[in-house]
Amino acid sequence: MIKLDKDIFPATDDKDFWAISKNVSRNDFVDFPNTFCDNMYLVKKGAIKIGIFSEEKEIILSFAMQGDLVCNLVSFLSGHVSKVYLQAIKKTELIGFTRARFDNLILHDKDFANNYRQALESKIVEILNRHIIQYPSDPKTRVEMLLKHRPDIFQHIPRKYIAYYLGLAPETLSRLQKY
Repeated sequence: MIKLDKDIFPATDDKDFWAISKNVSRNDFVDFPNTFCDNMYLVKKGAIKIGIFSEEKEIILSFAMQGDLVCNLVSFLSGHVSKVYLQAIKKTELIGFTRARFDNLILHDKDFANNYRQALESKIVEILNRHIIQYPSDPKTRVEMLLKHRPDIFQHIPRKYIAYYLGLAPETLSRLQKY
């Protein structure tokens, strides 16, 4: 998920820019693993999990909720197939645009290009911080850090997905939240 200032995009009713519209049922994939996707979406309603499957285990990388932009960033930026998938956690309404429209906006709108660069830098820092916190930290610290930095996740995302995101069993997360 990329946090871009949505005000810098064309209005959401601009059908020329927001040419993609999807309604996705709970548990349906927006982008399947091991595919290529060059679309970026705005979550109008619902929630998406971004993840990969590794050795028959699901690893959740991030979440996108109402008002967030989401895409398979690996595929979107590289132009290649990616193991990353996007899956609806609940019934979700998306609007989106292609990489070609995005590139055109970057070329012709300096403010948008600057906002995008800052958002990408912020995302890189977020990913690095997650690795720094996630791997050496005990489970309680991981939960506390997520509560501190992303309390909205606990309001919109089912606990089992939060547990997987933190690398915990759902029972462990439940036990830690009781204290």
